Amino acid sequence: MDCHFRANPPLTYLKWEKDGFLFDPYNVQGVFLMHNGSLYFNKVDSSHGGMYTCIPYNDLGTEGPSLPMRVLITRPPIFTIKPNNLYVRKAGETLIMPCDARHDVDETAITADGEMGAQPPPSGKPTISWSRKDGALIPHARSSISGGNLTIVNLQKEDRGFYQCVATNEASTITAEAELMIENVAPRAPYNLTANSTLTTISLRWVPGYRKPKQEYSVWYRREDSSEWKTLKILSMNARETVVPNLNPGTTYEMMVLSQDVHGDGMFRVSPTSTSAAKRIPNDLSGPFGFSEVMGPPRNVSVIVADDGYLVSWEPPAPNTIDVQETPAQLIYTLRWAQGSQEHVIGKIETPDTSYLVQGLEEDQTYHFQVVAIGPGDALSASSRFVLHVPPYRRMRAILVGVLVGISFLVLAAIGSYVGRKAFLRHQKNSDRKIYNMLVGRQGHGGHTIGIPRDAETTWGAAFGLAIAMDTCENDDFTPSYCEGNSDLA
Repeated sequence: MDCHFRANPPLTYLKWEKDGFLFDPYNVQGVFLMHNGSLYFNKVDSSHGGMYTCIPYNDLGTEGPSLPMRVLITRPPIFTIKPNNLYVRKAGETLIMPCDARHDVDETAITADGEMGAQPPPSGKPTISWSRKDGALIPHARSSISGGNLTIVNLQKEDRGFYQCVATNEASTITAEAELMIENVAPRAPYNLTANSTLTTISLRWVPGYRKPKQEYSVWYRREDSSEWKTLKILSMNARETVVPNLNPGTTYEMMVLSQDVHGDGMFRVSPTSTSAAKRIPNDLSGPFGFSEVMGPPRNVSVIVADDGYLVSWEPPAPNTIDVQETPAQLIYTLRWAQGSQEHVIGKIETPDTSYLVQGLEEDQTYHFQVVAIGPGDALSASSRFVLHVPPYRRMRAILVGVLVGISFLVLAAIGSYVGRKAFLRHQKNSDRKIYNMLVGRQGHGGHTIGIPRDAETTWGAAFGLAIAMDTCENDDFTPSYCEGNSDLA
């Protein structure tokens, strides 16, 4: 607030008065006296309102105060009547939404102005108007505004949505919202659809076309170069945001959000094309990977044989610094594997879990597995490699079958040999016993019986030889010379 004056000799002193009293800006918070004598109000409040005069002085004195300068503090209007938050009507009915407001006047300032002879502030009401929050036009032919009240006749399904009563004065503008729902009508498409992307996800946010109980949403998305749409059902009722996961890095997608309720499907709201972050995980196990200040690498990578493949499992990363006490809760893992000594990745999957079943590995091959954790801000942290050699199971099975067949044949041959030998020995023993019994019971010439000592029963060779020799000499068919040469037998 300026004080305009001319002084000759030059100005030596200047003072301010407010409402007839000395006003010392040095003792009023937020008010400063400038070098040219002007007052600077840092932040205006109701206490600053009133009548101000400035009085300049020089060596000759002063000609008196300036003309009064009135400071009127205006305030935002106040609603005296606000519409309801929600109106539910049927198509064809009439709706009246009331609204009214007044000025917020400082009565103390008006009284002071009157005492100083100033004119009171203009009377009346703030300006009241109506609009739709989504920017659509209120049907002029079926609507009217009277005393701040909005009336709409012959309601149509297009009339559903959010309405705003707007009250405006010199100080500010205030609004009051009301929602109109038309019964038995499918939901309206959401609006203000926005998208934000990370390395493998796109986050969508929207504003409902209008709120209805048990309203559901689903997201339709596809790659820009694909004709196949995929759908993501949002399970929570009346949701306003969701995250589409497991997308390809650096890929552009088209997104649409569909609203649904018991009365049917609403219209799609198409999002601008969104591209997931272009930062890609390298396609070779050699990296490179950036150092993450938030988390370390995935730990304890292991591979075990399962019924229908190989189960790769790991543990989440540990915090990387002392300042970070916990590992981020939402992590995405990329499992990659290469064959033999090659560094090029032949398989890659993304999962929020800490295990994955890998199928289709070839036998008698060596594989290298590595897990990459994707954390906040798309930070990457890779585990050490786990090397797995898949045995040649088919060849091992063939060799094992051959060995088992050979062992079975040898066992059967041994059993046959053992059984045959036992039968042969049993037969020979029976034959020898018959001969022995025959020799023991036979009589010699002259009615004498040839006696065999009892202990000869255990000496088969001697007994049989003696018996055979004696019988030979008694046989007339053999030459006497044989018997004569064996005088002992004779």
